[in-house]
Amino acid sequence: MKNKWIKSLGCMIVASTLLIGLTACSRRDEVPAYIQNPIVKNLSDRQRKMLADIEGSGIQVIKQGMLFTFVIPTDCFFSRETRMLKSHRDKDLDRLAQFIHEYSQYFAYPRVTIVGHTDKVWLSPARDKLSMHYAETIATFLREDGIDSNIMTVLGRGAKDPIGSNGYPMGASFNRRVVVTVH
Repeated sequence: MKNKWIKSLGCMIVASTLLIGLTACSRRDEVPAYIQNPIVKNLSDRQRKMLADIEGSGIQVIKQGMLFTFVIPTDCFFSRETRMLKSHRDKDLDRLAQFIHEYSQYFAYPRVTIVGHTDKVWLSPARDKLSMHYAETIATFLREDGIDSNIMTVLGRGAKDPIGSNGYPMGASFNRRVVVTVH
């Protein structure tokens, strides 16, 4: 009799634990649906328009889950002679900064990583310095447009992470870029 009592008590404990676990799974916290389902159609119309304009400016937009990556080709955005940002590109970077500012609001602890890259034309110290210059220029622009510098990480990788062959002009041009990631 004692054994049956212990077994039925054990079954009731298991059943109640399972029931509590199931109800905990079905509980919905007040979290924006966007965080739970990060697809582009959940962006506002304004944000989708900004993304289309950003892509139209020559910046490649890559979306993976909640991660947005923007690849900025330095040949299009920086003057080859002075290594300065081309003045007519200000509005494109303003739009990028505005999107990053709005999108980062979805995160409790947003991070923006800005990484400069070059081809293999110069010696390594010069490449590293140039890639850092490109990344720092974009970071400064984003800071001036209201992105908090505390959430930014800025790196210069030189020619360490090529995405194209440096043996051909087209491949080398793909390697000259600044990659901005929002996560």
